[in-house]
Order: sequence, then structure tokens, then C-alpha cells
Amino acid sequence: MKHPHAHRRIAFASAIWLLAAGSALRAGEVPSEPTPEDRAGYWLDRIIRGPEPASFEISNIHKDLLLDAERNLAAIPDASLARLADPELLLRVQSQEDANPWHAILSVLVQLGKLRPDVARAWAVPASRHELLTLRRAAIEVFEALHSPLDGPVLLEAIERDATDRLIGPRAALVLLTLGAPWDAAAARAVYARAPADGPLMTR
Repeated sequence: MKHPHAHRRIAFASAIWLLAAGSALRAGEVPSEPTPEDRAGYWLDRIIRGPEPASFEISNIHKDLLLDAERNLAAIPDASLARLADPELLLRVQSQEDANPWHAILSVLVQLGKLRPDVARAWAVPASRHELLTLRRAAIEVFEALHSPLDGPVLLEAIERDATDRLIGPRAALVLLTLGAPWDAAAARAVYARAPADGPLMTR
């Protein structure tokens, strides 16, 4: 029995191949398989621009497309991280009104961030300071994955800013506590200074 979304995945794969083959066909060459760089570019375009036009309707296509894009980008880490290191892409995504692409990229970096911590931080640090709560929550997941003392100051900021949030405060504090000195003591001080007695940080 075919997977219910098999036709969608075939369509996406075909689109990648056609994009890579277009210039070769015009030049009279035999089209080659898309490179990892082609694939990374294609899936990042889908995250940022959405699905390509289709002659049939696919239910939940935007949600499914993001999940497919995240999975495919994670499968080609070197090419994906190289594209995500592009400062123009970073500026473009972080300056647009729609935050969904930024969320999706942070999800990819939870999986790949340890390979290029500099790239992960370039996306996660601004997200941790954003006015949108869901972006701040997504950023904490990246710092959890990195689990680095270098992120101690940003995690302390997160506790100070979101001590009452049920996800950010406790998760930032837990990372700091597991990093050991001096971050465990700093986290304890921040928790007692900022968290209400009946809040999520004090009741766990």
C-alpha cells in the first residue's frame, strides 16, 4: 500500500531534479542528479517561499512541507549549514514578518547545531531575544542541544526575561545547572531573584 503522502514526496523530488536539470537541458547536456548544495537550496526555498504551485490540492501541505524540509536538510548537514551560514539569508529570514521559516530553521539547528555552533548561535541568539515567545522557546532548544558554557550569558538572560514561562525558565536553568561552575551558582541566583514562589521554576 502506498504511503498517503508518497505522491507529494515524489513531486518534491522531481522538482529538485528539474531545477538542477534545467540549465543542463538548455545547454544540450545530459542532466545530472542534484548535488547536496542543490538540495539544500531547494528545501530552504520551500521553507522561506512555501510550496511550489501544484495542479492538485494537498491537505496540510504547509505543515507537511516544513517537516519534509527539516528532515531533508538534516540529512545533508554540510550543505545545509553552509547555506545557513550565509549572512544574507540570515538577514532575510530574520527581518521578514512571517516567523515560520525562522522556527523551521531553528528546528533543523537543534539537529545540526553541534557541527557548526557558530551558525547555530547566529540564528538562535537573536531568536532568544525576540518579542515572539515561540521563537524564544525554539531558541532554548538549540542551546539545549549545544550544551556549551559559551551560551551561559544568553541562558541567564533567558531566565531573567522569561522566568515565569513554563518552558524557557526551567529549561534554561537546567542547562546551566548541568554545565557546572560557575553557571550552576549563577542559575540558582537568577532563579531565586526572578522566579515567583509558585512559578514553574520553583515548583519543579
